[in-house]
Order: sequence, then structure tokens, then C-alpha cells
Amino acid sequence: MKRIAVTSFLAVLFITVQTTAQEPGAAQEPGALAPGMSIDQDYIDLLKKRVEVARIKFEEVDAQHKVGAPRGSVLRQAETRIALATAEAGLYRQTGERANLLAALERKREAAEHALSAVNAGYQSGTASLSLLLDAQLALAEAEYELKKAKTLPQEPGASAPGLPESSKTHVSTRSPDTQALFEKGEQEFKAGRFAEAKPLLEKFVESRPFDSLNQYVLFYLGKIAQQNKGWQEADFYYRESVRLFPKGDKVKEAREEHIKVKEHLASTFTPTP
Repeated sequence: MKRIAVTSFLAVLFITVQTTAQEPGAAQEPGALAPGMSIDQDYIDLLKKRVEVARIKFEEVDAQHKVGAPRGSVLRQAETRIALATAEAGLYRQTGERANLLAALERKREAAEHALSAVNAGYQSGTASLSLLLDAQLALAEAEYELKKAKTLPQEPGASAPGLPESSKTHVSTRSPDTQALFEKGEQEFKAGRFAEAKPLLEKFVESRPFDSLNQYVLFYLGKIAQQNKGWQEADFYYRESVRLFPKGDKVKEAREEHIKVKEHLASTFTPTP
């Protein structure tokens, strides 16, 4: 297997459409929107361009694979399919198209599964390294977990029916005293180290207020609780979402640091497929 193909494959496996790539002044993800603010159409157009470019690359590689599959083309095909599904998921998260988001994540999972199969065959034949195999296993596990969690999420604000009044969207201005108290109690229990008591409170808050700005803290706290309980994939999800939704949040630096630790642990605990 050519080293350039391996390097490219590894890069694509962990690509995520990050909000840090936004143009100055572009709207953040739904969780950080201020009351009355709509998603920046210029950013949506940028995401559509990413999807268009990723699709062209995939179709080119797919066509080449079908006419004569040179060495490494199976892996390259899976790589470009993962890149396309990742770009599509990034777009659908912003536009609130939940059904399309789930379909894109399912395609990503299938592509990661296909990639693992190709890498495992290469490992068995001695043309792929153990490191690449472990990365492919981790990529599939992450894709599966991302899909699983997305299935539990409510529709994003952009998925509302046409003409839905702004007041019906979930914004900070509509936070009730009860939900504020729910967050404060969950945070209090977390800071006191009573994680078993804090977790259901924080989960209830994020379920009832999925786009609230306070989730920059809630997602981080849930990540720490999962990490403490050795729920590594769950911690990976919460830290990743904390950084993705709130790239300028108060907890972003800590979330990134803890996320690195979690990913290192996940990579170290994978064993090769027989």
C-alpha cells in the first residue's frame, strides 16, 4: 500500500466539518445562536460547495474503480465516500434536515466499515500497518456512535415547518425558571463530585433545551462524567460536540484537551480484528 494513500486515508477518517472554519461574522451552530438570529446563508453556501467538491472527487474515484480497480483503489474509494458523507452531514446539521443527516451518517458508517474491511485485508497480507488498522477500527466505532447519538436528537431549528414563528424556537430568552434551576442543580452536583446525581439532571436539561447556550457547560460536564465512569465513546461524543457547537465557548480549551486524552485511550485499547 502506498504511503501517500495511507496518509490521505488517515486524514479523511477523522475529518469533521468544524465551525472554526467559518468566515468572520458567520453564524455559529444552532446551539450558539442568539435570539432572533438566523443561520448565515453564506456559510450554508460554503457547506454546499464542500459537498459538491467531495461528490465530484468521489464520483471520479468511483468511476476509476469500476473500470479497472488498480491497487489501493478500494481504500481510496472508501476514503472519498467518507469525505462526501462527512461533508453532507456537516451541511444537514446546519440546515436542520434530520432525515438527511441520519442518511449521511449511515453512509459514513457503511464507508468506514468498508474501509476497515480493506485495511484488515491489507494487514493480513502485510501491506497495511497495525497503526492503520487500529485507526480504521476506531473510525468505524466513532461513526457508529455518532449515528447512534444523532438518532436520539430532536430536529434542529432549521427543520421547523415554513412560517413557524420565531417565538416557538428554543432560545435563551424562553428559558423558564424551572429549566434554569435544573441546570444550576446539575452543575452544583457536578462540581461537588456527585456525578450519579448530576448526570440525569444535566441530561434532562440538554434534552429539553438542545440549542441552549448553557450546553457549552452541560456537554463538557457530561463528557467529564462519562470519562470518569470509563464510558470512553460517550465521553468522545460529548467533548466533540462541545467543541463543534461552541468553538469560542468557555470550556472549549478544556474540552479539546480532554478529548485528546479520550481518543488516545480509545486508540490504545483497540485490538486487531483476527
